[in-house]
Amino acid sequence: MLTSRSVGDCINYPKVMEWYREVAGALHARSVELRCTPRDLACTLLTAVVGAGWAVLAQLGDGGIVARETDTYELIFWPESGEYLNTTRFITDADFEAHLQVAFRGYVRECALLSDGLQLVALNFAERNAHAAFFRPFFTTLRATADPAELVIDLRAFLDSASVNSRTDDDKTLLLATRTVPGGGV
Repeated sequence: MLTSRSVGDCINYPKVMEWYREVAGALHARSVELRCTPRDLACTLLTAVVGAGWAVLAQLGDGGIVARETDTYELIFWPESGEYLNTTRFITDADFEAHLQVAFRGYVRECALLSDGLQLVALNFAERNAHAAFFRPFFTTLRATADPAELVIDLRAFLDSASVNSRTDDDKTLLLATRTVPGGGV
């Protein structure tokens, strides 16, 4: 039987690359079924696998992964953009493997994955890092909530608010995960 620690030890760069190759293969196979080009199914891919004392974070393309191990919200990878505005790398690109970014971390307390539509709101472009004032209230609220599903309506309202929409016209997806331990700590 594998423990969470041994699972973390089993995940290495070749294993992450294998996951991404499987996704690329599935998208290519689906494009054949749909009689379209793989480019018609193009997408970026962000991944976070978090265990008891470890985390594996991977990103292909734009968007962002933000993690908090101590007191600081850290942007794990700067979003990859192409030569032109609103261009990036996709899992369906023939050369996607050359652009995959992978990081291994220790104990991650909180983690957020966001689509490129939130980059201008959630990231500090001048300093190329995470905007802590964006993330802190989300995680504080999430940790204090008995039923996270109750937060969905408020999150949707925020993402569709005039203040957010005035800064982006792109997709806005935000996935939040926090760790809790008995006694309410993180």
